[in-house]
Amino acid sequence: MSSGFQKHHKSQRELFDNESEVLQWISAYPNLSTSQFQITESGLDKGLIDANRSIVESFKSTGFHDFDLQEQGQEYKRVLPIYVLSSHGLAETKISLYRSTNRQPPRLGDPRFWIYKFKTYFPEIWRGGEMICLAQDGKHCLAVNLYTVETTEENWDCLVKIFANSND
Repeated sequence: MSSGFQKHHKSQRELFDNESEVLQWISAYPNLSTSQFQITESGLDKGLIDANRSIVESFKSTGFHDFDLQEQGQEYKRVLPIYVLSSHGLAETKISLYRSTNRQPPRLGDPRFWIYKFKTYFPEIWRGGEMICLAQDGKHCLAVNLYTVETTEENWDCLVKIFANSND
């Protein structure tokens, strides 16, 4: 089954109406910073995602992760917990955050990340193109496929479960 996004995978596209609705729904939760990225076929194949400016700035603004302070290379990779909310429910996995070694100092390598078991938690994404939201508060992080998740009370309860005790 085709996701219908293949023709859009070259650059980040505008959100579809249903995706905008889900993003607004997530953003209504207090004290969350959100950012989005478009997963590409290349990203799926390589198991890495370039952290765009909105991700870098969102993570830095809450203290979740600061790519600017991170050294280059896999040996400086940070691995943190992340939740994934998909049409299949809520799951916990890990996110790796690192800077590539594709540039020589004084320029820093590109900020990159990967959500462990991405294809397992988002099996509907097989060619790329979907928009994923990263919502976080500095302590907890959540990845959501904006196209497939519905704005239900059950899914809202998942947000509460993740973020309600963040200030403890």
